[in-house]
Amino acid sequence: MFFSLILLSAAAGLLGKGPMSKVNAAAPGGILGAEYYRFVHYQEPLELNLSVAANSVTNGFVHLRLGRAFLNEVQIERIDPMPVSETAGPKFINYLIRAEINGSTGIRVHFVPNHFGRLTYEVGLSEGPTLALWHFAFH
Repeated sequence: MFFSLILLSAAAGLLGKGPMSKVNAAAPGGILGAEYYRFVHYQEPLELNLSVAANSVTNGFVHLRLGRAFLNEVQIERIDPMPVSETAGPKFINYLIRAEINGSTGIRVHFVPNHFGRLTYEVGLSEGPTLALWHFAFH
């Protein structure tokens, strides 16, 4: 019985990638959206997929910010498209990313969790909405 529960949990995504682990979050009006996994494995490469509405592109740029709580507990492998610049602030790192003016922009943050347990963090746009996200990393 116990073994069956573990197998069902794993298949559903409660022990890693799966349908119950994958979630979507969105700011009001769809200005910013995120797709990510809530239950992840320690040091397994992952992606945080963000979508930014066209009306949040300013002069051909998206001003993305990632919370320090996230950056202190993961290793960023890369961000696609590659940021033009980074600016460190007390609570966030701000990234300037080139974007098309007339369409929504997809941004992928490739990272590896370097912690165990729950991590709550923020992802947002400068002068715009912020999403409160979380994931739980286990071995």
